[in-house]
Amino acid sequence: MRKRFMPAAKRCAALLSAAVMLLGTASIALAADDSAESEASASSAVERPTAKKRDVSSSSQAERPTARKRTDTSSGKNAATAAEDWEYGRLSASARSVYRTLVNGLTSMKTSIAVSSSVSSEDMNSIVELIKKNNPELFWISYDSVSVSTVNGRSTWIFPVYSAFRSDGKLDTAAIKKVQESLSATVKAVGRRENDYETAKAINGYLASNVKYSYDYGNYNVYEVTGSLAGSSSACEGFAKGFKYLCDQLGVNCIVVSGKGILNGRTYDHAWNYVQLDGKWYLVDSTWNSLGSGTEKWFLLGANSTVGGLTLLRSHAPYTPSDYPTLSEADYAA
Repeated sequence: MRKRFMPAAKRCAALLSAAVMLLGTASIALAADDSAESEASASSAVERPTAKKRDVSSSSQAERPTARKRTDTSSGKNAATAAEDWEYGRLSASARSVYRTLVNGLTSMKTSIAVSSSVSSEDMNSIVELIKKNNPELFWISYDSVSVSTVNGRSTWIFPVYSAFRSDGKLDTAAIKKVQESLSATVKAVGRRENDYETAKAINGYLASNVKYSYDYGNYNVYEVTGSLAGSSSACEGFAKGFKYLCDQLGVNCIVVSGKGILNGRTYDHAWNYVQLDGKWYLVDSTWNSLGSGTEKWFLLGANSTVGGLTLLRSHAPYTPSDYPTLSEADYAA
């Protein structure tokens, strides 16, 4: 049996729905990117929306994962990743195993990966979405039309690659390493600061001050760290991935959140970040911080915060709140 998954990262919701009905397959998407308008301008073009993530079946095991440890090579600091991965905990045990196998394979620059476990179509959707959201360092994977072939309970997953990272039909590892070197330079430029708060502040400041908002349909870079960190223009998806990438490298707990955002009276599909400081979670929206003059307007906010006349969970409403940790009620106090 062969399944193909087509994320709506670069398609409008109507076209996506039509494609799903035609092909009989499920769609996968990180988040919905936005068309956030500048605070200095009352008009903006509408960026492509992304389909809402499908909830994992209620039959899936909902236990919370044990936080994995990563060693930050820049600061030498050990930090737990997001148990932080609320969505990961909603996968079945077999799906979590498949997720880990796929991430390990993709990190080793494999694009065809065999796994011994078969999982439901619902878990397949969640697995691909989580890989895309939680591993921004895998910037060469486009996630368009990920296919899964299952024979006798054994599955082979095929991941498409952006054309910029293909050469003669093969993965262009030299092109990938060139981008990785650029990313390493950005990590070094931002640098680990004296504590998590100062580090998160430096990351937000870098993105808000150095990256221009863009939603160019034809440029995959704006949806990846290749745009926000190895380039200078990005859509909200790229901003959120870039923020997480730097947090991962510099030892700050961070997750990417997808949902609906309201800015200047208009509602957009959007992506942003939650950051954990001193055991509590706070919202950071580096995309909107890059608009206008307030580079920290949307920085480390709590659920009771009101910005632009809207409470935070009204202006930033996750598609599925239970997928994410509960925000601190108050803003972070440095």
